[in-house]
Amino acid sequence: MQERELNMMKRDKTASSYSCCEPKKRIKLLFITYTHSNGGGAENVLTNLVNHVDHDRYAIDIIEIRHFSVKREPVADVVSLLHPFAYEKEHLSLDAIEYILSKKTELWVNA
Repeated sequence: MQERELNMMKRDKTASSYSCCEPKKRIKLLFITYTHSNGGGAENVLTNLVNHVDHDRYAIDIIEIRHFSVKREPVADVVSLLHPFAYEKEHLSLDAIEYILSKKTELWVNA
């Protein structure tokens, strides 16, 4: 074999062994929704989506802008329901934007 072919084979072996032994980093998903506690269809769709995503590949957080306590959707244990920015009649502050930016998510989805 030529030297070039040998080098390519070494590189392929190194790449495959590196990827199989390296732990996979989960991609963070933050779903921002107006509410996840009002018992509507959008809440149901978001719940179905986050419950059926590959949880080994994605770390999922849901944050609601306003919490109403009408209905609690059953999300998987690995899905984090973050504290809402405001409860039913509370005033909403601009600290919410700073909190979202501090999460440093890799992929943003607006529900």
